[in-house]
Order: sequence, then structure tokens, then C-alpha cells
Amino acid sequence: VLSGSRRLFARLPALLEVAERLGDLIAVRAEALSTPQLVTAIDWFANIGFPYHFLFESILLVVLERHPVQGISYGQVLSILEAFAAVRLRIPELESLYRHLRRPHELARLPTMALVRFLSASARLEIVEAPERDVREIVERVLAETTPQRPLPLESSVVLIQSLLLSGIVLPDRQMRHLLSWIVDTRVQQLSPQQLSVLRHYFLFLLAQPEARPRESLMRLPVEMQRFASMLLLHRSPVWRPGISDTTRLFREDVSAVLRSSGRQDEGEALQLGPAGSTELRLGNRCFLLDGPECFFRPFGATPSYTPQERQRAWLFGRVLADDAARACVADFFPPAADWPRLQEVRRLSWLDWNRTRPGEGL
Repeated sequence: VLSGSRRLFARLPALLEVAERLGDLIAVRAEALSTPQLVTAIDWFANIGFPYHFLFESILLVVLERHPVQGISYGQVLSILEAFAAVRLRIPELESLYRHLRRPHELARLPTMALVRFLSASARLEIVEAPERDVREIVERVLAETTPQRPLPLESSVVLIQSLLLSGIVLPDRQMRHLLSWIVDTRVQQLSPQQLSVLRHYFLFLLAQPEARPRESLMRLPVEMQRFASMLLLHRSPVWRPGISDTTRLFREDVSAVLRSSGRQDEGEALQLGPAGSTELRLGNRCFLLDGPECFFRPFGATPSYTPQERQRAWLFGRVLADDAARACVADFFPPAADWPRLQEVRRLSWLDWNRTRPGEGL
């Protein structure tokens, strides 16, 4: 059953009930299953996009309980972290796995690609304990294993840059030059829409920094790297957008319906910001991000936590729409940014907040 694709599960809801029953059986018998079997099970559920909290938490607790006696391989740790990241499920016990692999002697044992996977999963889960220190150390270990004749593959290079973006890290100039040297000759056609989005957003993240030195980091790079950044930002490829859930779609349709009923439909348009993406709504000198479940970590709870992707998205919009210096720096590499409006604020409105208030009260 679990070998089916996500689309198959979406078309046949009855399969989800079968998968949930299997998850219950695995969870209650977790202590009788081997660690490889438990890791395989959690990976299966992540692959079909089924964030069954009870199963994931049960497996993680059993693995952590066994760890002092039986040990755990780095491959098993990475698989568990990646499974939780894939379904946006973050619980405090994951930090124990991060601290285990973060120890210097464990990092020293990790192959280059394992280091990239470790940083990526940890950044997506937002469990990196000391980003300035840890991220730069892991990046330095990756750089030390590469040469101009043996660079990091393009896909892994983009994953590494995404980890920097999600962690909010600006690398020292030396590390930045080394990292970008692997991809500076890449053509846009070689990048997937999502990879192009990652690179564009990281360059915008650098250009929108509040302090002058990190904001000018691209200016200190070789001219061919500056041209590469500008070329990606100016390319006419459409902006990549992640899929949204039915809950989010209905929420946004409801907001549009309320605006129409109040006679405000003319001012409730999305604000397009080129390679930075778009806000869902602009009302006067404010813009809104209308957030559905995919913007948050699970479990949602009373005050759900935004994913690092969403934190960076809101931060970037706030910088380029409200700060003249940031917008001017972006315009050096993407001249159309000079015409972006100056707004008072960027506000977030979640589907949960919308459902708790009277129609239109949050706008």
C-alpha cells in the first residue's frame, strides 16, 4: 500500500484510512521492530506525504531510547531528519539527533554529501542550535572536500545555498566565492524552477541585508559572479510557487469574497515583485500574506510556528517594500525593483486567525 504515490492517495481517500491503520500497527509494535525497519516505515510515510504524528513520534522515541545501547548510524539519523522535514513535523526530541551528529568527531566521519543532507534537513526543521557557528563550520568541511576539478554537483550546491537561506546566514567572502564558483557557469536552462527560485531568493536575501557590509557582499565578488546573480534575477522565467492545499485555496477565496461584498475588490489585488514572488493581497499602503497550513510546522497547536521558508519570505518583503536602502541595493542587480512601491507594513493573516474573527475583521 505505502509504495503508492501521493497522487494515488489524493484520488483514493480510502487508502489514507488503510495507511493510518498500518501506522497504528507499526506505532504500537515499534519496540518489537528493528531500527532499520522503523526508519524504513517513517521514510515510506514521508514519501506519500502522510504526516501521522503518532507514528512519527512513536518511532523517534523508540530510536532515541535504543540509541545509548544499540547506537545509530549517521544514515539512519539523516533519514529520520529528512522524513520529519518532508512533512514539516517538528518536535523537541529531534534536537537530540541534531546534537548527536553535530559533535566534532561525528561530523568528521560524514561524507561530503551526508554533510549537505544533514545541514539541509536541520535548516528545514529549524533545529540548528548556533547557526552562525554551525552552518559555517559545516560549509567549511564541505568546501575542504572539493576542488576545481571535483566540484560539488549542481543539485547539491543549490541545496547548500538553500540551507544558508533558511538559516539566515551570510558567508564570509572567501567561502562565498568558493561556493558560487561551482555554479557561476550554469545556464538557466540547467536549473529546475525550484532551484532557480532558491538562487534568486538567496541573492535577494544578500542584497536586502540591514547592515552595509553583508548587503554589499555581492559587490565584493568577481564580476562574473555579479553578472551571474543579475542574470538570474532578470531572466524572464516565471516565478516558482509551491503548491497550496485546498484549505488555503478556500481561505483565499473567502477573503476575496468578503472584499467583493464590501465593495473593495478593486484594491484587493496581489502585489507582484518580480523574482521575489508576490504577496497575496494589497490594501492601500499595506500588503498581506494569506497563510494556509503549509506555511507552518506541524503540530499546529494554539500558536503554530512558521517554517523558515515563510519567515524568510515575509522578511524579504518587509525589507524591499519598507526600506529604501535595501530596495536601492536590489535595484543595482534588478533595476525594475526601483519602481516597487514603498508600503507601510507587511502583515500576515492565517486561516486560523481568519476563522476566529468576524468576516473581514483582520483586513
